Amino acid sequence: MPIAEFRFFPALKVLKLLLRWIVAGFGRQIIDQRTGNPLGKALVLSLGGRPWLAGLHHPYVRPVFLPENRVKYGRHRIGFATHAAVDYPSLFPAASHPPPAPPLWAILVHQPAKDCRALLDHWEKLGFDPADLLLVHGGSKEDFNQLDSAQAVFVPDSNLRTVRHPVEKQSYSGPMREISKWMSALPYRHVCLVEHDHLPLVPDWGRRLADLLAREQADVLFHHLIRVDGTNAPHYLYHQSDPRFHGAWEPVSRREDPHVVLNCMATGSFWTREAFDAVASCATSREAPASGASGFRFPISDFSSIPIYLEMCLPTTAHHLGFRVRDFGSQNSFVHFNPLSPGEIAAAAARGAWSLHPIKRAG
Repeated sequence: MPIAEFRFFPALKVLKLLLRWIVAGFGRQIIDQRTGNPLGKALVLSLGGRPWLAGLHHPYVRPVFLPENRVKYGRHRIGFATHAAVDYPSLFPAASHPPPAPPLWAILVHQPAKDCRALLDHWEKLGFDPADLLLVHGGSKEDFNQLDSAQAVFVPDSNLRTVRHPVEKQSYSGPMREISKWMSALPYRHVCLVEHDHLPLVPDWGRRLADLLAREQADVLFHHLIRVDGTNAPHYLYHQSDPRFHGAWEPVSRREDPHVVLNCMATGSFWTREAFDAVASCATSREAPASGASGFRFPISDFSSIPIYLEMCLPTTAHHLGFRVRDFGSQNSFVHFNPLSPGEIAAAAARGAWSLHPIKRAG
């Protein structure tokens, strides 16, 4: 159940607070066996013949057997460790980074035309060219038809229109397919995929994103990018119930380990054109265009038969196709789940934010 839903269930909220108090008072400190750093308190229990780890929500950890100073045959200690930061090389020739040109700003919306127009006004007042703004509409066809002069595409995919997004495994395959199709004859070299409540705070956001992409020698940037396979990450464990899940990337993976799974916050992701088109194509059973000078053509795979939540599907697919995916670093602190008020925009800008999420109203 998403955290926001606890607001409507007072008893569950009280229970959650009680459990936190129990963990704080009686839990043991969990040490990261990879780094030696403390990770926080948790309860390690044995219930119904199964071990349980309660109270450690983040960072996500994986169980590991601890080294012993003598040979033990019947009793072994278990600890917990995090994965190292995501830092895999690109499997393609080093990309050149020409002076940055404006990216395509693909903005996911579902609101009526009046609200979409107000959103575009915010972007345009900050100096963004309307020709580079594309509304990707996942709402009703009636609202889409009323957009009139706005540059927009309609997404009919029902897998975008979920309510409990992680539970129903919301997908961005539909939006990516429509965006890729729309820009097929246009010269964009980069794409930034943002949700409607993710707002720019600086007029040169595109240049800053392109500069960061070049410094990281990356093909895609994601917020809060982490590796989650083998850990207690909730989305990963939920997907484990589908026996097809871990084999999902085997048909397309060019990596040594096809079972690596990554997770991110998908809003604000910044892509090279090659990486974006390849992931959009791979997820819809169509062969992607050749990737630059490498000439490699991506294999066909139908991800629609294996539903995967977008926060795992996007970074993991890009990784297994051979692209270098990297994290936003310090900008992560301005992109999170907690609702923000318009009054917090100025404070975030003063602290160096390039953008802010989630802001439900621009002004």
